[in-house]
Amino acid sequence: MRTYALEDPRGFLSNYPDGAVLDEVQRTPQLFSYLQQILDESDKKGLFILTESNNFILQESISQSLAGRIGYLNLLPLSLEEIGKLEPDNNQLIFKGGYPVL
Repeated sequence: MRTYALEDPRGFLSNYPDGAVLDEVQRTPQLFSYLQQILDESDKKGLFILTESNNFILQESISQSLAGRIGYLNLLPLSLEEIGKLEPDNNQLIFKGGYPVL
């Protein structure tokens, strides 16, 4: 899928007319200019959700092409209240860092 997105960004995005969640988008910066066009032609908010693990790279890549079209959400680990009784073992809780099961 990544190769397809790199080689034909327009074709790749055309597979998702109703939007999509695109993970690790910093690996396919070619998508950003095509996303800009799609977002400019649509009035739907939240059409594409872009996730990535290196915020610095994403900000640098999208600073011009998606300016004014994006919002940032920083997702934090689960709180102890949210975890509740899902993780009764404190050692596992510390090891996982408050993140849910994959």
